[in-house]
Amino acid sequence: MRALLIALLFFPAFVSGVHAASQQTETSFKLTVTAYNAVAAQTSNNRPHITASGTSANPQTVAAVAPRLLKKLPFGTVVRIETKKMAAQPRSCGIRHVQHLIGDRVVADTMAPSAQGVDVLMPKRALVTLPSGRRVNPAVALGFCRKVSVKVVAHINIHDPKRLPRTQAELLAMVREQQGNGNE
Repeated sequence: MRALLIALLFFPAFVSGVHAASQQTETSFKLTVTAYNAVAAQTSNNRPHITASGTSANPQTVAAVAPRLLKKLPFGTVVRIETKKMAAQPRSCGIRHVQHLIGDRVVADTMAPSAQGVDVLMPKRALVTLPSGRRVNPAVALGFCRKVSVKVVAHINIHDPKRLPRTQAELLAMVREQQGNGNE
């Protein structure tokens, strides 16, 4: 009977493949945010298009976390990186130049063991224009941003290829659907 009750309580999450972040766990962090591209020189394996979780490295939806954060932000965690209401940042932080590319992200990769925070996967062929007029890759433009608010908004099953979002729009729709079902 107890198993049936538990199954009924969690059934919507199993059906959708998405469930809300638990209210009992820490859901907001102040972290360093950097960016990377899926190229061999910036990854730790000879298959840069495959993440540490085994999923495809999608520059629209993937983020990597420092290994020390994997217990708090495991694979499948959907995070929202605050890009607008930030404290003053040093010149090395160019988040304002790439905020249109960040959005929500799914934790599906890991950073180097000595790394800190969150690393946002960026499109390797894209360019953004800096105030100087110089055009650079978004990973270069983002630079190094400290104490950025990173909020857990959901968890998804990233090992089900049918449920892995390919775009920001798909990811947002999944999160909204799950929140609309009252799974928060």
